[in-house]
Amino acid sequence: MALLAQMMGHLPRDVVITDRQRNPTLPAGSRWTFYATFASTLKAAVAFGVSDIKQLRQQVHSQGYHRAQVPRILRRA
Repeated sequence: MALLAQMMGHLPRDVVITDRQRNPTLPAGSRWTFYATFASTLKAAVAFGVSDIKQLRQQVHSQGYHRAQVPRILRRA
């Protein structure tokens, strides 16, 4: 899986999880930046707050992506 992020300053990060790193189908109206790739469902659950892996896979298969918000843990300096 690939993770694309839209950085929004001090607001929560708006992230999109997709199964394609090249030419992914992404939500319109935003500029997305490649952030990371990961292979384990454990990393998706812990790092990106995905609670239902089965639903994530279904959304990625049907829409091409799964959109989520990851709140910042630490504030900006």
